[in-house]
Amino acid sequence: MIKKGDIYYADVTRVRGYTVGKRRPVLVCQSDVLNEAVNRGDYEDVLVMPLSTQLLGGDYRYFIRKRDRMKADSEVVCNVIGVVPIQRLLVDRGVLTRLTETELKDIDRLIMDLFGIVW
Repeated sequence: MIKKGDIYYADVTRVRGYTVGKRRPVLVCQSDVLNEAVNRGDYEDVLVMPLSTQLLGGDYRYFIRKRDRMKADSEVVCNVIGVVPIQRLLVDRGVLTRLTETELKDIDRLIMDLFGIVW
């Protein structure tokens, strides 16, 4: 059962919204209403943002310290939102980590800013 804030590995080879083709950690960033529909089989695509171990900083990168099953400190690249078919989200390998509510709110603010939505 995928949830917003989960980080999984995904096979992003030739996936819409990504130019780098490889397996990489991604953050599930769509609402849990959509995630429930995916879990039921009503939809097959998941909105995600990649993680990068290249710590470049910047307005739309969010730092996540290594924890749980993550291999290294990483940044969520919030200005790269992609669509991954559920079959390419490597759910069977398990959740690498789950973001806290504070982290999710911080990332939501970055996304709102990215799209120019005032709240």
